[in-house]
Amino acid sequence: MLKATKTLAPLLGVFLVVLALMLLPVAVPRAIAADAHVLITATQTTSSGVTRTLAAADAAGNKFANDGRVWLDIANGYSTTITVTVASPQALTKTVAIAAGSGKLIGPFRPYVYNQTGDDEGRVFVDYSQITSVTLAAFKPASNQN
Repeated sequence: MLKATKTLAPLLGVFLVVLALMLLPVAVPRAIAADAHVLITATQTTSSGVTRTLAAADAAGNKFANDGRVWLDIANGYSTTITVTVASPQALTKTVAIAAGSGKLIGPFRPYVYNQTGDDEGRVFVDYSQITSVTLAAFKPASNQN
């Protein structure tokens, strides 16, 4: 009986380790869901010019594809100053105050600082302190302005 116990002891040890590993909670990777920010598309500029067409800012925020050459044109038609926040996964979030009745060009945005990851990889998130009478557009210069 003693001999059988000595040969079973290592097997019992292995069995207990495997059992313990099976009972440990396992972190299941989850996909990062796409964010609720509303996508806007940058207008490519030309040497002939483009029409400046601004759209209403979205309450969920906006996002745009960024290659490091995109600029935002944001107009504040509201009666008080608003704050525009450009999120950064690198904890380098940019905040810009826009006075009532004025506008600002903001950008460009360095991809390694402002581009998101996951389902929104390559996009920049923009949020507003309020959206009443706030409009915006994204512009991207053409690579060759002849």
